[in-house]
Amino acid sequence: MAALLVVAVGLSCVARSRADTVEPNCSSDAACLSLYERAKTASNQGDLDEALRLYKLAHEVKSDPLLLLSIGRILHKQGKLEEARPYYVRFLAAPTEDPVPRQKAEEYLQQLNSPSGAAPAKAEGASPA
Repeated sequence: MAALLVVAVGLSCVARSRADTVEPNCSSDAACLSLYERAKTASNQGDLDEALRLYKLAHEVKSDPLLLLSIGRILHKQGKLEEARPYYVRFLAAPTEDPVPRQKAEEYLQQLNSPSGAAPAKAEGASPA
C-alpha cells in the first residue's frame, strides 16, 4: 500500500511539473479569444488605445505569451518605446514553440535599441498560440 502511495504522489508531481511548463493558450479560452479578436480589430482600425486595453485584459484572462508580444507592438507603434521593451523581454523569456514570433520580438527589441527606435510599420497583434 505504501509503495502505491509513493507511486501516486510521484505521478502527481510529474503531472504538475508538466502542467507548469505548458504554454498558456488564449485560443483555448473563449473569453480570452473574444478579447483578443476585439483587440486585433481595434488595432486594424487604428484604435491603438482600445487595442492595448483589450490585449491587456486578454492577458489577465489567460497569460498567453503571444499577448505580451501584441501589447509590446501596440506600445511600440504608439511611440512608448520604454514601455514596450519589458513586454518584448517577457515574451522572449516565456516558453514558445513557434520561432517566428520570437524572431519578430527580437527584431522589434533591436529596433528599440537602435538610435531612432523606429516603430514597426504595422501594429497587428500576433496570433494566439
